[in-house]
Amino acid sequence: MLFYSFYFKHIVILDVFSIATGFSIRVLAGAAIISVPISDWLILTTMFISLFLGVMKRHSELEQVSQSTTVSTRKVLTDYSVTFANQMATVAAAGVVICYALYTVSPRTVSVFGTENLIYTTPFVVFGIFRYMYLEYLNQKGENTTQIMLTDVPMIVTVLLYTLTTVLIIYEII
Repeated sequence: MLFYSFYFKHIVILDVFSIATGFSIRVLAGAAIISVPISDWLILTTMFISLFLGVMKRHSELEQVSQSTTVSTRKVLTDYSVTFANQMATVAAAGVVICYALYTVSPRTVSVFGTENLIYTTPFVVFGIFRYMYLEYLNQKGENTTQIMLTDVPMIVTVLLYTLTTVLIIYEII
């Protein structure tokens, strides 16, 4: 994080990759602390969701800068464009969905949870990604992920349904 704070946050692409790396390291550290092996697909999903959220934040900041001349901004934003941020978000979103879907059907996941049915949670992930994109692209609300997750009713319902479905599948209730 020191490299990010003093250097990488000023370099296009490395800024969002540094953030994603930080989240991936936290996941690995957490798994190590509680002595739980972690799936490579889950690490990749974490990396892609972190990239996605970081790029969407850059997109939001670019939109704010383009709408106002008085908004103070990160210097690195001068190296981004809205079009480039859109393309990066699309790639990251696809990475999240693909890696998550592959995680749910990987032999290790099936063995740990004793079911192949976790694949049925993938539509909730896809909807969540699309909803977040909708909120940013059409309503310019991508600046604060926490606020979205706590105030957007469709997003809250999606998280609740995802959680409920996952629990029901794991405990073989459905």
